Amino acid sequence: MAETFGTRATLLADLGSAVAADAPPQLFFVFRLTGVDGFPRRLAEAVANVLIADAARVLRGQIGPASAYYRPRRDELCGLVPGPLDGVEDALVATLATHNDEHESSGLAAGFGAVLVPREARSVAGAIQLADRRIAVLLPPREPVPRAGSPSGRALAAPV
Repeated sequence: MAETFGTRATLLADLGSAVAADAPPQLFFVFRLTGVDGFPRRLAEAVANVLIADAARVLRGQIGPASAYYRPRRDELCGLVPGPLDGVEDALVATLATHNDEHESSGLAAGFGAVLVPREARSVAGAIQLADRRIAVLLPPREPVPRAGSPSGRALAAPV
């Protein structure tokens, strides 16, 4: 069965509801890949699709189907996990460790940032920024991707 994901717009709307002061606690997470931009564009898309779908399948199996999953960017999987939250962070860590062990030789890596909303963040932007800061501890920053025809051969940041 192919994995289906909510869109960026759906994520922003659902996260907006989750950060409301009277909302029940949920864990918002961002699972991000690095290294796919080193592949040719079509291959990068295919690699990202397979790895994100695999991570989602594993997480659905460990966390449960009640969680909502989103694919806002090629290299990201986001999720909102309703309570109870026991074992959720352990499942994220295990999925991350398995991914990184299996793909270490290819230069691909993954990291995640998790935020308990609404306790740790009371706005959509705040939740996303906190997750990004937590990912930054685990992963190197995204590297610019050289684009054909860029002036002086300088690398330009790739739009995602």
